[in-house]
Amino acid sequence: MAAVALVFGLIAGALHIAFWLMESVWWRRPRVWKRLGVASQEEADIMAFGMFNQGYYNLFLGIGAIVGAILVMTDISGRTTLLGYCCLFMVGAAVILFVGRRSMVRAALLQGVAPAIALVALAFV
Repeated sequence: MAAVALVFGLIAGALHIAFWLMESVWWRRPRVWKRLGVASQEEADIMAFGMFNQGYYNLFLGIGAIVGAILVMTDISGRTTLLGYCCLFMVGAAVILFVGRRSMVRAALLQGVAPAIALVALAFV
């Protein structure tokens, strides 16, 4: 099960780094903000700083999941803690996204399925 946790932890981390790119690096591109449900350039401009900040949350969370996944394969004490925390954070955020806006079910699943699988696998490591 450690291998399953590693694979899905890495997938979850990579997805959150992709979210960082969309929110912090590529936000000004209409294709990006439209994909995230923003209707106009004016609305995207208003949201730009908040998305920039949110993107960095996702970057740091993604890095944490990747480092945690790598640590799962070591003998370091508490090795599953970092991956478990990051994945739990990601699943929690996906639940909030779905509860806050049910039309975002696809995005919530994209954000939450891989870390949920990693968490289940971690329970057996």
